[in-house]
Amino acid sequence: VTFYYHLKLFSTDPEVVVGKKPLVNEYYDELIFQEPSDLLVQLLNSTKSLADENRTIEKEYAIKKTSTIEHIKNVRQRIRNEIQDLTERLHITQENIKRVRQRSIDNNFSSNIFISSTQDNIKHQIED
Repeated sequence: VTFYYHLKLFSTDPEVVVGKKPLVNEYYDELIFQEPSDLLVQLLNSTKSLADENRTIEKEYAIKKTSTIEHIKNVRQRIRNEIQDLTERLHITQENIKRVRQRSIDNNFSSNIFISSTQDNIKHQIED
């Protein structure tokens, strides 16, 4: 028994080399029978081709691939929207924290002025 295997490392088609056409890599097994028996010839010729099955599988795969890509795009957009919403909420919360701190500082400053002016008045009254 002699086996021959043709090895092709790259495509020589100019459109594939330039990049206009995708490189298709196909694998298949091939058996060559030298002088097969009549029964073997009949069995080999009577089997149905798998090409129809392969086409339906490829169509199902293409449909699944398209729906999966669409689902991924939708999920990415939802995540972007959620991140944007959370970022806006974070900025609003930070601004609110700044306002509360500033009010607290302003209230402390005004109460300190009131306390110091009251103490000054008390001192003046005691001295008088």
